[in-house]
Amino acid sequence: KIETIYPNAAGQYTEWTPLSGANYTNVDETGTANDDTDYVFSSTINQRDVYNLGSLASTGGTIFGVKVTSTMKKSDTGTRSCKIMVRSNTTENEGTEFALNTSYARHESAIYETDPATSAAWTVAGVNAVQAGLRVIT
Repeated sequence: KIETIYPNAAGQYTEWTPLSGANYTNVDETGTANDDTDYVFSSTINQRDVYNLGSLASTGGTIFGVKVTSTMKKSDTGTRSCKIMVRSNTTENEGTEFALNTSYARHESAIYETDPATSAAWTVAGVNAVQAGLRVIT
């Protein structure tokens, strides 16, 4: 069984600039992203934006991993790259750095097989408490 959960509140870091309103309301679309109608942005190296997520519908069973997916593009010249990150309790883990291009055609994801806070398999409580987001690298 695969469950999808979406941002529902601001997380530990809200360092990117939202187009309007709260950061998480610009990235909380279910299904297709709104692309240029609402988004967050940053060109400042090391700035992070993470979000609290909704809860799983399941209350038990084995959790094999958490996959975080992002659709992004760059709007300036030069090289830009980011990393997808998760924050569990106070422990953070980042995925592989990926370069941005000038269209939304590229979707990036990172899979976290263990909870960074415990280095053990995810629990329902752990997934329900995790925050996910991005960090600007270059």
